[in-house]
Amino acid sequence: MKEVSPLNDFVISADRDEKVRVSSYPNAYVIQSYCLGHSQFVTKIHTPAYSSTENPILVSGGGEGLVNLWNIKTGKQLSTIDIKKVAE
Repeated sequence: MKEVSPLNDFVISADRDEKVRVSSYPNAYVIQSYCLGHSQFVTKIHTPAYSSTENPILVSGGGEGLVNLWNIKTGKQLSTIDIKKVAE
């Protein structure tokens, strides 16, 4: 899966592994950051349109039932929600 950030400055991609790669756009060979925090495959990525230019945000969902919030530029994990616990 692949997504372009709302400001068209990053391409965010995830495959069948547990990492999210953030690349510069249009030079996708330049890696900006990796978002590492899922223990299973990434199922969904989304960059909200309201994300700021200074601290752009990425939301990712994983097969282990976690939803993570990331800073796109740094790859720093900002928050985690365990969907299994919320659904109980």
